[in-house]
Amino acid sequence: MKFILLNMSYQFTWDKGIYNRNKHVLDELSKREDVEQILSVDFLPYDFRSFLRLYLKSKIYRKIGKNVVAMGHYYVARRLSDKVIALSAMNAGRVYKAASKLGFKDAIILNYNPLNTDYLKLFKNNKKYFDAVDNWSNNSIFKKYKNLLDRNYKKIVTNSNHVFTVSDKLKDDLEKISYCIQKTDTAMVCVNVKNDITFISNGVDLSHYKNPVLSERLEKNIKEIRKNYKKIVGYIGVIKTDRIDIDLLEFIVKNNPNFLFLIAGPIHGNFDIAKFKKYSNINFIGEIKYEEMPYLYEQFDVCIIPHLVNDFIKSMDPKKLYEYLASGKPIVTTEVSGVEKFKNCIKIVKNKEDFSTEINNIINDPESFKEDKIQERRLLVNEYGWEKKVDEMLKFML
Repeated sequence: MKFILLNMSYQFTWDKGIYNRNKHVLDELSKREDVEQILSVDFLPYDFRSFLRLYLKSKIYRKIGKNVVAMGHYYVARRLSDKVIALSAMNAGRVYKAASKLGFKDAIILNYNPLNTDYLKLFKNNKKYFDAVDNWSNNSIFKKYKNLLDRNYKKIVTNSNHVFTVSDKLKDDLEKISYCIQKTDTAMVCVNVKNDITFISNGVDLSHYKNPVLSERLEKNIKEIRKNYKKIVGYIGVIKTDRIDIDLLEFIVKNNPNFLFLIAGPIHGNFDIAKFKKYSNINFIGEIKYEEMPYLYEQFDVCIIPHLVNDFIKSMDPKKLYEYLASGKPIVTTEVSGVEKFKNCIKIVKNKEDFSTEINNIINDPESFKEDKIQERRLLVNEYGWEKKVDEMLKFML
């Protein structure tokens, strides 16, 4: 069994330690005995900037020449392991050419990229699957591509053997896009709805969070910034205006001056970080590598998910939720998709006042930090390992 993964990320991003669902599925597939080879295709360019980024990286790969197994006009393939070949290509046509050359012409296609549908006609006879991670139509990054994405989603869903989504809301969105003639706030008319979309939640690498490894870089940084604080409230994730509730975040920082708020992750340009310069108890520490995350979680007393509740967020399933629980940490979150299944062990709130109150309730309750509570949280995600998530996908592929 061979796979071609059409990724939503670049290999060089994963090499920097920035992981997502796509990367975890790739890693899990590569462990399977019945998976012979995987062609892992970098996120295909969709504008000049992404084209240039991939072109320059590919040029470096060509120049170094290390582990290169195939190259041609506008593509280069490198062997990463016995099972995985990474391919950088400028378009789907080059992917098809490289795949044919490397013996992947009949491979199973698992797509993560809704911006490109050319693969559907190029790999016409292949089994094709789509793993939908968030509704990109509602993502501010792709705002100008909304109409294209809606058309592409319909084309991908109706031409795939099966589709996986990270939330029930996203499943519903894709069914409406793919099978509805018209849609309004109050009514929709759907035809030929097929049972070809399945919700499969995010997961977590359970073993990764059991034994945190010291990060000297983070230790030095955290020791310096936490000198005046005994308790740390932490968040790791993408920091952008259509994800973080900036008013909520400011409220809890302002009203809890005795707690240090550590916010880790890449900051998108539209997020007003200057708004927090007047507060000494919040620190944005930048992007964190996957191998550093268990150590950083270990430093947090309370983990938070201060997300907005909008159409984009409702289509998500926050991966950090499973990581927080695998680390045994108490959690306060807004009413985002996916949290309700853990409602008995986490705090789900409706407003900023309650969010602040629950943080204080946890910190002031010694029971929250006892070993039995820590283990109780960890047990909640025992059934959410990536191995089991990929098992759920493979049931539809074999």
